[in-house]
Amino acid sequence: MHRVCDELPMLAPAALADPTSRTDSVASALLAAALRAGCYVIALSGDGASYDGSLRITRTDAGVFASGDLYQRPSGGAAPMPAAGIPVFARVQYRYYLKVTEFADAGRDGFTLGFETWRLKPMNLWARQEVLSARMMRAPNPALPADGFAGAVSTAAGAPAGTLTMAWVAPQLRRASIAINHAAGSEAPTANDAGASWPDIFGAVGWDVAATVSDAPVEPPLSEAWSDAELHAAMMTLRGDVDLDNDWQFHILAVPRLKSTDRGIMYDVGATDSNNGPRKGVAIASHWVVPDQDPWGLAKGRRVGTIADVYFRTAVHEIGHALGLFHNSVDNGFMATTDRIADRGTAALPFPTNVSWAFAPDDQHRLGHLPDPYVRPGGAPFGDAAGSSIPLATADAGAARGPLRLEVSPLLEAVPIGAPVRVLITLRNDGAEPALAPATLSMKSGGVSGAVVDPAGTVRSFRPLIVCLEHAPLQLLPPGGAVSHALTLLRGAEGALFPIPGRYDVRVSVTWEHRGGVSRVVGETAVEVLPAAGDRHAKLARRLIATPDLHLTLILGGDFLPAGLAAIAAAVDDPVLRSHYGYVEARRRFEPFRQRSADLAGAQALIAFDTVMSPSEIRRTADEVLRGALNDADDGAARAIGVVLRRKLERMSVPDAVAAAVDRLPR
Repeated sequence: MHRVCDELPMLAPAALADPTSRTDSVASALLAAALRAGCYVIALSGDGASYDGSLRITRTDAGVFASGDLYQRPSGGAAPMPAAGIPVFARVQYRYYLKVTEFADAGRDGFTLGFETWRLKPMNLWARQEVLSARMMRAPNPALPADGFAGAVSTAAGAPAGTLTMAWVAPQLRRASIAINHAAGSEAPTANDAGASWPDIFGAVGWDVAATVSDAPVEPPLSEAWSDAELHAAMMTLRGDVDLDNDWQFHILAVPRLKSTDRGIMYDVGATDSNNGPRKGVAIASHWVVPDQDPWGLAKGRRVGTIADVYFRTAVHEIGHALGLFHNSVDNGFMATTDRIADRGTAALPFPTNVSWAFAPDDQHRLGHLPDPYVRPGGAPFGDAAGSSIPLATADAGAARGPLRLEVSPLLEAVPIGAPVRVLITLRNDGAEPALAPATLSMKSGGVSGAVVDPAGTVRSFRPLIVCLEHAPLQLLPPGGAVSHALTLLRGAEGALFPIPGRYDVRVSVTWEHRGGVSRVVGETAVEVLPAAGDRHAKLARRLIATPDLHLTLILGGDFLPAGLAAIAAAVDDPVLRSHYGYVEARRRFEPFRQRSADLAGAQALIAFDTVMSPSEIRRTADEVLRGALNDADDGAARAIGVVLRRKLERMSVPDAVAAAVDRLPR
């Protein structure tokens, strides 16, 4: 008998300690001859319900690994046909992850398959449902191919629990597609200098990936650099009505430059926008010029779009994030950062010849065996696969045990219903020695997430909509040192975060990765949501709470979501909510969008002494003003904003960097 042993090292969901399984490295003759590596279509029936799914088997030097996923078959629906290849199912039908626990030889034509079913619960929690086994024999059903098996399923106590069928359909494990659009002058990322393309790269990790390039015109914004809002709007226009329940399609947009970062970004992280699907879109910049200095090797001083090895690797790296993978510094593979690989160059092997054209072994394992929701587009939000989005478990084994402490406090202890809640977070080093810590607590860094608990005990999560992992550097925080930021909370994957009046607990988690390990600190605070001040306020609050695009407009800005724009305009026009949304609309006006120029004067009219602004929002306003004051009219608006911000600082305690930014404003 070959029982399942340890899995390969991987970041697993916290409540699912061993989400994949492995047999002994000395496989039985049965497994070698009968169970081919690849994807099997499976069907499980029992207790009046039927489930369809896939079982994935991989073989490495470490052994044989197997995992699977089950989706509930709709009433009147039919099982997928093996001849159709690797199956794809509707996300809403997802029910169970299969952890294979045993392969046992049951004679010449069969084997015993032991497995557990795990149910995905809200808040990224997993619960084991059943421990089952099936005695699988070569299928007598002529409809199944030669590599088909069927058997009776029983519980751990030996009670009948239904039937299981499985049929091998492909040597690959999963299938997906990549749609590529490129702006004028930007190259489409299709292959490296050696000609290795998308099917080659993903074929090496067991994915059947087809890539298509469209030369359809891409409407450019006024600026050569694209904002996150402009990227998201372009994706929604260019990709059209893609059915993610039938096609695991990821979208790449190549543009000249990005405002958020130099090289690439996954800007579509969480299911909090109007199309309600995370991890669909990434963007890369073709006109970033590599610094003409060490350690950039053979790429020095060149435009990145002309260096296929660097440009295509960046695109693969961002798609890796869309597949749920974090940065991985164990080698020079796809999930290492570009600057880290450049730093590792040598005279004999300069960058980019030192790029490893592969995913690291642990990332290969994740791509093969993580549950479907973590890797398919439109599934779980980014970060769930590492367990980092689970906020405060009662036994938080991942919490940091060192000198770092996370302080969390509300900017305002009470806000009217319908208003966003601004929360201040500060990471402090209480120890006597420097401690490794994030250099920024911005949600865009990808390491900040959390949850709120409403007066009825309902838990709702929040996490970034946009993640720029290049903006997640670490620093040595000195003794007594601190790093601070402010979060503006309104909506999460489960809907509005503050939908009813009453007291809310706000829980925040900050995580960071270093050399393959994950550290975490947690903190919490409370805030009161006040009842409506009248019928008008009550009606508007209900509208704001029911408008998902309000959150997307708050985060991204831009002009492309009419429902979000109308909701903000109504809030700014309301005497109760105007002060809470004034900065939101002002920030949108600071940024140009497509053919609309920045409107500094219009933004200035919305920033008054009573406008609610966190220290982070004050600093961003100062930075935007300094960037945008280009003429006499703008100079007058800049001076007026400077007067307001200086008055605000008289009554606030802010980090030195915020005060310095405001001090630079014209007087």
